[in-house]
Amino acid sequence: MKKIYPSLLLCGLLLTSSCLTALSVDDVFAMLEENQQSIETIRLVSQTKMTMSMGGSPPQPAMNQKMSMVFKKPNKVRMTTVVEAMGAPPQETVYAFDGKQAVHKGSDGTVQPVPVDEQVARLPMDSWKIPEELKSKCKIVSRDGDLVTLAVDGFFGEGVRGMENMPFKKTIVQVDMKKGVLTGMDVYDAAGTKMMTTTMTYEAKTSVWIPERIEMTMDMEQGGMSMKMAMEMVFSEVEVNGKIADSEFRLD
Repeated sequence: MKKIYPSLLLCGLLLTSSCLTALSVDDVFAMLEENQQSIETIRLVSQTKMTMSMGGSPPQPAMNQKMSMVFKKPNKVRMTTVVEAMGAPPQETVYAFDGKQAVHKGSDGTVQPVPVDEQVARLPMDSWKIPEELKSKCKIVSRDGDLVTLAVDGFFGEGVRGMENMPFKKTIVQVDMKKGVLTGMDVYDAAGTKMMTTTMTYEAKTSVWIPERIEMTMDMEQGGMSMKMAMEMVFSEVEVNGKIADSEFRLD
């Protein structure tokens, strides 16, 4: 059963009114968290395709990735990933965390223990969740029906692996309050130039909204050379809140 936040009662009333000032940032994030808290287990497959262009050259395939993931609250996760990158042969790896020990199986079949990585043991849709310390840097800038737009003084995906050194200084985020999900995100540098755009679409699974497709484009300079990247991630074979045995999270 979904947890009810006192502020959500007010939030529900506000969705039928034009009183923007009464809706707080905490109300917005409570609604986002409420959708995710309904998920006890999830099984899915994601297919990611990425193209890249450097120095104005035509876009070239950079990566194809297929990932099968199983997740069980509070933190059990298993991910099997097959990656084809830059023309190299496919590489399959497995990461598993049973709540106590994390292990990694390389493409050569070798299984090794690894430090527990809490970032990995998150739901896919939770990897863009704003850190608590950034909530104070958020403000609501507009509202159109169920769609609320937030401005964040910083990067909304702060802490996401691979994004640590990106020059992102401001994020504009769109939130669908009725579904309790993010629908779009634009990221800017210190000069106010848009560097990255992300759009997300969802489907309902047992009253929970699950990502169906995520599309991202990036346009920036790196080492004095322009770089453009486009990525599409499509989710399929999604099962929510089904029975998943603990044995699935062990690599024997």
